[in-house]
Amino acid sequence: MQLFCHLRCGSFSEAIQEVHLFLSARGGQTKLHQDPYSNIHCVFNGTKDWLLVHPDQTDLVYMSDDSKFEWGGYSDINIDSIDLEVFPKIKDVHYSKVTMNKGDCIFMPGGETHGKCLLFHVRAIT
Repeated sequence: MQLFCHLRCGSFSEAIQEVHLFLSARGGQTKLHQDPYSNIHCVFNGTKDWLLVHPDQTDLVYMSDDSKFEWGGYSDINIDSIDLEVFPKIKDVHYSKVTMNKGDCIFMPGGETHGKCLLFHVRAIT
């Protein structure tokens, strides 16, 4: 596997434990969620938008009951159609939006809430 040049410095490439390839068509998205392990996401082609929420705001994003029993987890909120009567705390969430383009990489610490990973070009691969 060929790594992006900035991932080949020092002994970094020797510390990679697993490699996963996620493919999605244009418009594909995920729920707001937390991965249990730290990840580096790289876009090989296309564009990908992220919403990032700091871990200290997890109580504001209504993590699912299932998430209490796993390291990581997902939110019950449909971020395309938020019902503020059911999920009133979500209005207080501070988030960042990140747009990644071909060749960009982002480090995502384990436990960092992120989601709505919209893909704008059908060949976007992370």
